[in-house]
Amino acid sequence: MKVFVTGGAGYIGSHITLELLEAGHDVTVYDDLSLGFKENVGDYLEISDIFLFPSLNEGLGSISIDAMEYAKPIIATKVGGIPD
Repeated sequence: MKVFVTGGAGYIGSHITLELLEAGHDVTVYDDLSLGFKENVGDYLEISDIFLFPSLNEGLGSISIDAMEYAKPIIATKVGGIPD
């Protein structure tokens, strides 16, 4: 399975990424989307089967809205504005 992980260098993301790789999944890690708008995030979402959004603290989590636009299943931690 192709998995797109944001925050892959963080504590949760790095552990999940290692587990996914050990299970044989094709993982793309985008370390940090908080530095501003990225034009090509859709390129990663388009080729992914699932979107993984691990976080310990999140304000809005708007990248999950982008994943929904591409009709991708989302796995996210229940923090900040993500459950909304």
